[in-house]
Amino acid sequence: MQHLAGLGHRQIGLLHFDTITALRLVTGYDAALAALGLPPETPRELRDESPAELEKTAEAIQREVRAGTLDALIVHHDVAALPLVSRLRQLGVDIPADLAIVAYDDELAALSDPPLTAVAPPRTEVGATAVDLLVRRLADPARPLHHLLLRPQLRIRASCGSAESAESGGTGGTGGTGGTGGTGGTGESSGTGESSGTGESSGTGVRRDRRVRRVRRLVGRAAAAGLAAEQAHGERSGHRASY
Repeated sequence: MQHLAGLGHRQIGLLHFDTITALRLVTGYDAALAALGLPPETPRELRDESPAELEKTAEAIQREVRAGTLDALIVHHDVAALPLVSRLRQLGVDIPADLAIVAYDDELAALSDPPLTAVAPPRTEVGATAVDLLVRRLADPARPLHHLLLRPQLRIRASCGSAESAESGGTGGTGGTGGTGGTGGTGESSGTGESSGTGESSGTGVRRDRRVRRVRRLVGRAAAAGLAAEQAHGERSGHRASY
């Protein structure tokens, strides 16, 4: 939000799936709008990944962009962002000239055209921290409870029109709350599938390949749905002209 506002965007939307993190996401979004002095917006929810849902959403976004009521969009997550960007461009929306986009997850965002600025969670650090907390808990079951916050990175690419190419952000933490007994936690799942070294584990590579194939299917379906919609519109226009 701060990155988009810093680039001059004032009407920043949020598009998300109904997941277990949606409530926190919307709460943080509303708080950021208020803190930045931006006008309140109503978050948009994607019901599923179907071509029909994507088409409806893309057309609604296009109308808002053309009306001047939307100039930036945060999309949670990049599996939805890639086919959405493809369809928006088919509808004549220029990314980022007409609409800046920030995705979340950063597993596939760099594969988009244009490459998407994305929030990248620190998966390796989450896993390492979870194991460390577990080992400490086993060694001392009575140690005080800890709640750690690991901050994600913002990886800046072309979808926001920023001149920066370097990655910003980093990881950080907050102090834990006192107490006795119980188990410690990081607030996130420890199963990231990534190795702690510089490369990726084989599990990560396989999963990423699957997500790439999934997104390609979604982009293909979105393109097909868009073509069908345009053909149907042309046929209706032709019928009207013939009467």
